[in-house]
Amino acid sequence: MATIRQSMPPPVRLVQVGNAAIRRRTSRFPPCTN
Repeated sequence: MATIRQSMPPPVRLVQVGNAAIRRRTSRFPPCTN
């Protein structure tokens, strides 16, 4: 996972941040995406 994050381009990082925000909003749903 760490190696994948290191090779992540800036746009992908933004997507990851967006997914984290969505995960916060849908806290009732379990984090199915590791």
